[in-house]
Amino acid sequence: MELNTIQSQGTWNEVAGQLNSNFDKIGLGIKSLKDATISNKGYYLNVEALESTHPTATAGSRAYVGSSYPYAIYLWDTETRSWVDSGETGGEEQLELNNIYTKEEVDNKLKLLTPQLLESEDEHQELVESGNIVEGQIYYTVEE
Repeated sequence: MELNTIQSQGTWNEVAGQLNSNFDKIGLGIKSLKDATISNKGYYLNVEALESTHPTATAGSRAYVGSSYPYAIYLWDTETRSWVDSGETGGEEQLELNNIYTKEEVDNKLKLLTPQLLESEDEHQELVESGNIVEGQIYYTVEE
């Protein structure tokens, strides 16, 4: 978006049109940014995850569904009030969702881990010297 240059000297009649044009351009830019961020609902592994996160949306809303590129593009249908597969694909090629844990999976893994204090000062010193921990911080080992 290129704005008009407003001269520091001139009459109001000369400058008013340029100012109004700039305000219109800025307003349109802000609306475009707002629409882009509100309309894009993000990436989801499956339709169920999308529907549970966004049970309703607005006209023009889109979401990407799948575990890897290219993702199925789902659009919000205002008539059926539901997410529908557009038949198109897209999204970011670098984003891979198939190796990401869900919150529930992380919570379950954390329940399985049992922290144990380091057994000796020697064990602590070995870890510091190996660069695996930083001196002055508290650490513990984990048994699976």
